[in-house]
Amino acid sequence: MTLISVQAFYDLNLKNGSARDIYDLIQSLRQSVLRQRQRLPREFDELAHAPSVRVEDAEMLARTREYLAATRARFAELDAGTSPMTSTEIRDLHFTTRMAALKRATFDLTAHERGQRVVVELTPQTLRRYNLYLPLTMPRTSQQIAGPTPIRRAQFRQALTAIHLGEWANRYAREAASQVQWRLALDYGFAFLPVTFSGRDRFPYNFTKLIELFNMPLPAA
Repeated sequence: MTLISVQAFYDLNLKNGSARDIYDLIQSLRQSVLRQRQRLPREFDELAHAPSVRVEDAEMLARTREYLAATRARFAELDAGTSPMTSTEIRDLHFTTRMAALKRATFDLTAHERGQRVVVELTPQTLRRYNLYLPLTMPRTSQQIAGPTPIRRAQFRQALTAIHLGEWANRYAREAASQVQWRLALDYGFAFLPVTFSGRDRFPYNFTKLIELFNMPLPAA
């Protein structure tokens, strides 16, 4: 598939397409997303040996998902009914629609009982970040997220959505003795029930994206 802009894709495939054509295109794009995801590693066991994902593959998957979203939107505009979705797509959509209600995201990453906790709080006015070291023997500090490219609330939610947490399992673990443990907790206040992902010596394939988002170094062994 050649990468073109979403607008160009719309003009070429959707603008004058019939409901039947667009429905068939939805099915084709769903299969394309599935094939591209299957080419990526599902999970891995060591942070030091995180699987490398080719930039071209990641860009292709992201753009195909954009094509699929645009195609579904066009199908809805034509009042053609509801396009079918897999259980994984439905779960991921739930995370996307609930992201606006996210109040707090807490990410723990520890090795040999030492590590770091990052708490990101999203208020109507600002995004606030707390850094704590594990075990919790140091005082809590707070700061406005800042840096070369400050992250705002909408950008944080967008970046978290782009990880596609709905495709993750809630628990990743090996039976061997634990070296690295991690936990991601999402708090939506009173809007929705909280959601937690965790693991022990096993990680989803794009786990390093989460580490980058929270600007957290790998814990020392």
